[in-house]
Amino acid sequence: MTRSPAPLSGVLAKSQALAKPVNQRLTQLFTKPFHKPFTKPLGLSRLLPGTLLSGTLLSGAIGAGPLALGAIAAPTDGGDHWSRSCLAALAERRWLPLNSAGQFQPDEPATPEDLARLLNQAVPEGPPIARTGKDNEPLRRDRAIAMIMTRLGWTDNAADPRAGTLLRQTFEDGERVEFPVRPAVAAAVRAGKVVSYPNPRRLEPERSVTRGEAAAFLCQALNDRLETPATDAFTPFVARPPETRGAWLTNIDSDILFDRDRLRQALENLKAANFNTVYITVWNGGYTLYPSEVAERASGQRIDPHPGLQGRDILAEAIAEGRRLGLAVVPWLEFGLMAPANSELARRNPGWIAQRRDGSNRFQYGRDTRVWLNPGHPDVQKFMTDLVDELAARYPVDGIQFDDHFAYPVELGYDPTTLAQYALERDGQTPPDLATDPDWMRWRSGRLTQLMGQIQQTLKAKRSTAIMSLSPNPQPFAYSTSLQSWSDWVGRGWIDELIVQIYREDPALFEAELLDRDLQIASYKIPVSVGILTGLKVKPMPIDRVATQVQLVRQKQLAGVSFFFYESLWNLTSENRERRQQTIRRLFFNPAFRSNR
Repeated sequence: MTRSPAPLSGVLAKSQALAKPVNQRLTQLFTKPFHKPFTKPLGLSRLLPGTLLSGTLLSGAIGAGPLALGAIAAPTDGGDHWSRSCLAALAERRWLPLNSAGQFQPDEPATPEDLARLLNQAVPEGPPIARTGKDNEPLRRDRAIAMIMTRLGWTDNAADPRAGTLLRQTFEDGERVEFPVRPAVAAAVRAGKVVSYPNPRRLEPERSVTRGEAAAFLCQALNDRLETPATDAFTPFVARPPETRGAWLTNIDSDILFDRDRLRQALENLKAANFNTVYITVWNGGYTLYPSEVAERASGQRIDPHPGLQGRDILAEAIAEGRRLGLAVVPWLEFGLMAPANSELARRNPGWIAQRRDGSNRFQYGRDTRVWLNPGHPDVQKFMTDLVDELAARYPVDGIQFDDHFAYPVELGYDPTTLAQYALERDGQTPPDLATDPDWMRWRSGRLTQLMGQIQQTLKAKRSTAIMSLSPNPQPFAYSTSLQSWSDWVGRGWIDELIVQIYREDPALFEAELLDRDLQIASYKIPVSVGILTGLKVKPMPIDRVATQVQLVRQKQLAGVSFFFYESLWNLTSENRERRQQTIRRLFFNPAFRSNR
């Protein structure tokens, strides 16, 4: 028969020698972002109306009876428990009360009374926690988390519009967290304070917290204060936000795709640095970088003619290596609707090319001359959707990504196909001569939106779990220059992941872009990350600036970062390679699982 756990009446007070450094550390903790020192008792009646403690994640110094003063021992019943290292560490510090038999009873449920006594002992600053008349009734785990976070001063329970999204992204059952405590639970997840064993993807918010789980949470909450690695036993079970840590792999100014061993080494390097996502180019320069029947029909070329790609399928190789290493692999259609002016694709399909009012169609980008495919042309629409269908049908892709090149430059739209479509819809009218006429811009932007809808439907019909990823420029610039209305696409539910390219050097300008209204609104609906420039061949980027930008993204509570591009992470720079690698490793010190939804 299981013994009923005794109340926490015998929790020992800490010695002055221990209390002093603890108090100093708490003072430091409360000066960190999101840490607000509490000024009044934590009232169970305010946070937990009519409920009791029963959750997985919180607390520590909970026991079944007093331990004799001076007796420091690991609990006799903790040897096989998954949090045994934590229990031993807490007992050594006299934070873990044991009964007369030296037992902690880690699998028994804790109560609000237990938790209140625990918090007064482990976090002694401030008045005692207020009591209610229901301190011995079971309490949902999510409400227990809210108690802990409030006591630690890490949330004021204010409304957080991203909380629900974050919880759904992090946990399979995140939707079941009660609405009033979602901000507090989300704050705990962001801080890495939620321990869920054995499955970090399931929170089980309705279930009671056990004493062992509560102890594990205490170890995690105070892990930078403990003197021994008490969290080692359960570090893999710490639920964390699904931070995107990506890198773009391209064939421009990089040769890693042209050799199988170099590609494998690049992916291993990223995994070693705790990246979790690779965006690998598959459509660039008018060619596919994988064998494609769709491309062959349109251009006569089955694959990019580069010698290093012949007889290979780099996408299949990357996916296989990604599966082995635990990396998400997302094919990136880098060129989008852009093509080299002298490409076979453009030469064979002149009617696909969008035109300016004067009939010209070429754009000069540095030494490169480009043209743009008309997103409203039926054959262009079929070509793009067929490419996506081919990728999703042939490969077990984690998603598909387009970027700022899935665009319709604002000066275009005067080709015969577009003029005929406009006249048909507008009673024979011709479009305005001014390319920036607001109504004319909206009409052409609608053609790009129509194509995005077709692509999203094609992807989901073929592979429903694959994400539709988009990496655009900030919305005001994207629309004014390229008619890309990605905020509308997010609102329609077409985009699963947004990575906004913010290639700014000035920290103030970079931070201002993070606060852009459209970006912020999108972040309430889907994971929104930031594309950070790590350097170009002709423009190296200091690694300290990169690190600063990553921290700014985290401070704004966005979903993660992706670096453009792999080669400039460690190579295209005059800085020491090892120092750059160490900086990235510090930024990504802990592994982060990748969650697509």
